[in-house]
Amino acid sequence: MSRTTSNKRMNLCGAWRFAFAEAGKLDEKDVLSGRKAIKWFECDVPGNAQLDLQKNKLISDPFYGMNAEDIRKYEYYEWWYKTKFNFPEEMKGKRLELLFHGLDTFARIWLNGYYIGGTENMFIPHSFDVTGHVSEQEDNELTVKFSPPQYAAIGRELSGCFASLGTYESLWVRKARHTYGWDIAPRIITGRP
Repeated sequence: MSRTTSNKRMNLCGAWRFAFAEAGKLDEKDVLSGRKAIKWFECDVPGNAQLDLQKNKLISDPFYGMNAEDIRKYEYYEWWYKTKFNFPEEMKGKRLELLFHGLDTFARIWLNGYYIGGTENMFIPHSFDVTGHVSEQEDNELTVKFSPPQYAAIGRELSGCFASLGTYESLWVRKARHTYGWDIAPRIITGRP
């Protein structure tokens, strides 16, 4: 992730924090305002939700034994990521763009509590004009929420289309197919910034 202005860039990769809960359990207003006590964990971006859980000793190695089956419940969780950054002096008065190189997959993005946009495709970069939404006097907070991709297929049927057993929902999302399971890999539906 980076923010660009003409040919100047500020890289926002590195230390972030994340929180997670079953879909619908965390209210967006509570998360963005900080009104409600939410447990946040340290992580690195770019990254992966399951690896972030493992780094924080919340799950065992998902690639060992049958551990991938133990974490299937997280497929239906929302993942929140946030970071703070200062405004560089040399970017004052410039057009500002927030550029994401790969959000997986259904993401909503806020800058300082202002909703700037969403994504539905992990394979393409997404950019947002944030001119006027970046504070020049104080810390800026960037927040990204990832929703479960399984809900994209609810109520949809496609006559004559087939998917491997247990991967039907993958037909409806622009997401890496191997995360739904492959002949050489377990099913581990990820969410990642």
